Amino acid sequence: MGFSIKAGGVWKDGAPFVRIGGTWKTPDALYVRVGGVWKNIYTPYPVEFSAAAYFADTTTAGAAQVAIQFKADGDIDALQTGGISKIGTWVAGTFTASDYEIRLVKSGGTETLSTVWTALSTSPFYSFTADTAGATKIWSGTAEIRNATTLVVIDTATINLTAENTSP
Repeated sequence: MGFSIKAGGVWKDGAPFVRIGGTWKTPDALYVRVGGVWKNIYTPYPVEFSAAAYFADTTTAGAAQVAIQFKADGDIDALQTGGISKIGTWVAGTFTASDYEIRLVKSGGTETLSTVWTALSTSPFYSFTADTAGATKIWSGTAEIRNATTLVVIDTATINLTAENTSP
C-alpha cells in the first residue's frame, strides 16, 4: 500500500517515519480509528504490479498456449506465441518471496485456473491452450497478492489471458 502527501499543491509518494529512541525508523504499519474500528492506512510492503492482457495466436497447425508466471525473483513472465518474455515485476525493492502469496480470482471467460493461495517463492505458473482449430479460450480476473503471515491482501491487478487457434 502506498503513501502519498500533498506538498506545495503536488502529490508526492513517500514513506512515513517514526522516531524511536533517537533513531528514525519506518513503521510496520499505520492505523486510524474510524467509528471505533482500527483500519490500516499504510503498510510498507514492496508489492507493486499492474493490469495486464496477454494474447497467444497460432495460424499454423498446432496449439496456441498463453501463460503468465509470477517468479520468485520478482519478475512476471508471459508465454505467448513466439516465446517467453518478461513483461514486468510484481515487487519493487528488497523483498523475500516467501513472505507473499498469490491467487487468481476469475471474473469471466471459458477457462478455469487455480484459485488456491500459492507461495510466490514457488514461481507459480498459470496457463491454458487452445488446441483445436478455430478455438478461442479466455480467462479474465484478478490476481491478488497477500502477506503470508498477516493474510492481508496488499495489491491486486486485473489479468486477461486469451489463446486463439486460427489454424486451418
